[in-house]
Amino acid sequence: MCRIFSLEYDFDRGEHLKKMHRKYEDVDELSTELKNQLIAKSTSIIANLKKGDYIKAEALLNAITENLKLTYDSKEINKQRPNDGKEKNQHPLKPIRGQIYNAFLGENLGSELSGEHPVIILQNSSGNLFSQKVNVVPIEGDGNKVKKPYQIKLTSNELEDGVILKKDPSRVIISDIITIDKARLGLLVGKVKKEKMKEISKLIASQLEIKP
Repeated sequence: MCRIFSLEYDFDRGEHLKKMHRKYEDVDELSTELKNQLIAKSTSIIANLKKGDYIKAEALLNAITENLKLTYDSKEINKQRPNDGKEKNQHPLKPIRGQIYNAFLGENLGSELSGEHPVIILQNSSGNLFSQKVNVVPIEGDGNKVKKPYQIKLTSNELEDGVILKKDPSRVIISDIITIDKARLGLLVGKVKKEKMKEISKLIASQLEIKP
């Protein structure tokens, strides 16, 4: 059965968040005193904004709530590590190298990617089991416009289980390798085939000047 995924997803924190005993929305509100302190600080910051800052400042303000939720989620998910058994100390979220997740990358600077993007898991098995963070590379844009060797085309035929790209082909941005908290990972949408991952790995090694 074919599944279609878009490069623009509705962010979904996944099943692992359903296990949390207390959601962000249920946490006690910040005290009035601390709220007033933040209002005073933000007023001072806004007073010093320059011409042309409005659009970016608005985007940063809009991102505050989502960033705070993700920070809370990261701490709560990390508390779910088992204390015994075969999965002792393992992180509750265990992505697999080559899987594609939707991820919320936040509001970043300049030409850095912001917002929601699908990403490919690069991290090794041990890191995926135990680390609170994960190394990823983003998928973004039109695969017919690829700047080699910094980008590589990705087609539906290079994904497992009949997953179909909405933008086919898309492109993997090799030069944008990033490390993110696992709380930023949302919906699992597919997995890159092994042969394609070998191509991606080779380009990443070249990007970082790592010799085999």
